[in-house]
Order: sequence, then C-alpha cells, then structure tokens
Amino acid sequence: MIGARVKSIEELSKERPFLVTLEVNPPGSSDVSAFLDEVKAVAGWADAVNITDMPGANLKMSPWGAGLWALRSGANPIVQYTCRDRNRLALKGDVYALESFGIRNVLVLGGDPPDMGTEPEAKAVYDLDTVSFIGWISKNTSLCVGAATNPGAEDLEVERQKCLAKVSAGARFFQTQAVYTKEVFLRFLDKVGDLGLPILVGIIPLRSERMARFMNANIPGIEVPGWMIDEIERLDNPQDKIKYGIDQALRLIEDLRPFCAGVHLMPIKGVRLVLPILEALRGEAV
Repeated sequence: MIGARVKSIEELSKERPFLVTLEVNPPGSSDVSAFLDEVKAVAGWADAVNITDMPGANLKMSPWGAGLWALRSGANPIVQYTCRDRNRLALKGDVYALESFGIRNVLVLGGDPPDMGTEPEAKAVYDLDTVSFIGWISKNTSLCVGAATNPGAEDLEVERQKCLAKVSAGARFFQTQAVYTKEVFLRFLDKVGDLGLPILVGIIPLRSERMARFMNANIPGIEVPGWMIDEIERLDNPQDKIKYGIDQALRLIEDLRPFCAGVHLMPIKGVRLVLPILEALRGEAV
C-alpha cells in the first residue's frame, strides 16, 4: 500500500512514467466512515489522494484533519489549502502540523468565494495570496508544494504569468483545471512553454449532459464540446451516460499521455465511479 511509503509528487514523478492522483472530499460532519471508505477504495490505485479544502465554499471537515485520517488509512495525501479562510498564522501553523505528521504534499489554492457555498455570510480572509503562501512553504518547510493552473483560461498570457510566478515562488508541481480535449491542453502548453515541473492534467468524467452544461455555464475555463454533450444526451440509460463519460476520459488520457506527467481525476459526487479509470490505467493495485 502507498501509505507504507508516502512520497512527494516530485519524487514520484522521477520514479513513475505517468502519475495518477485523485480528489476526495472530506465529510460534512465529524463522521468519517464514508470518507474513509472512499479513501481506502482508491488508495492502492492512485499515487496520491487530494484532500480538498471546503470545495465550493461548502462546510466540510478541515483538510488537515481529513488528511491525517487519509494518511492513517494508507493513502498518500495531498492536502489542499485555500487562502480564503485563514490568516497567515493559521495557515503556517497548520502546515507545520502536517509536516510533523509525515505528510509530504500540499496544494495551494485561492478558494471559491464564500457567498457561493453553505455559509454565504462567511468572511473571506486572503491574508496571504497563493504565490506568497507557496513561497513561505517552499522556504520554511520540506513539503512538496503544488499549485493550480487553468489550461482553458480566457487569457493564456495572464495564466502564463501566474504559472511563472508560482514556479519562481517554489511550486514543484501543477494540477490543472479539467480539460475535455487534447487541443485545449496543447494550446496551453504552447503558450506557457516548458515550466520544468510535473503537470498533472485535470479530468472530470461526465455523468450527464446536464452536468456538462452546468460546468460550461458556471466554471471558468471548462469547455465541454458541443458534440460531446449531444452524444451523451442521446443515451437514455443513466448508466450508459456514466460509461460514456468514463470511456471519453480514458480516450483523452491516452491522447494526453505523451504531453504531461500524469492526470488528476476529479470525480464529482462519486469516487467509486472512477475506479474503472484507475483499473485501466494501473492494471493492478500498486
């Protein structure tokens, strides 16, 4: 099991030709049973498991707590931290705690606006921005700190400058927003150039045409092609729609394999739904 040999993404990228990471959301209460079931189901297949930090600004267990549970359960956690909710004292103190427990990876994000989540009156903090926090982690800890980027950003020159600032601050890997075509990612690579770091391309398998249209309308940088929406809409059985999403994800991963260090799976409301992708990519548990 991976838990017996927790490693940084930087180390793993030198050992494996193609990395697979995947996202698991912490529970919305103190009951970790369902969360741990999901973690245990994927820990043997994925190189690392991202523990999200209140995605969508929805109240969840703090990522450091869920990350420790994941570590105990045999996973190699990448603990995500947004700059939205904590001042610099809280952020830095939590990172020291993670390092002390043997967690090797963190991913720094800005965070979704509080008013879109379950606690709309929550105050956004942003005492540190992502570049500043990445820089502090890089200089003051041994953790492997990652950053996010968006290949489908409207202004790729701005995105390039953001990437370069994060690299300069000390980022050691990137995980991207979801893409649905090889062309979007190659256009991004052509613009940003060689960043000299592992890039794990985000993959969100589709489950329905409704999901695709929602992402196109509400998540900046995501563009599900119209032909893909038409094809999944023609399927009547919900299970056929899920299978279509899995098949499309696997085709895209194979198309992207020569151009990236790996993929980052983001299953929305269903970690077990991506088990066929993990099994196809790995063949057997690691």
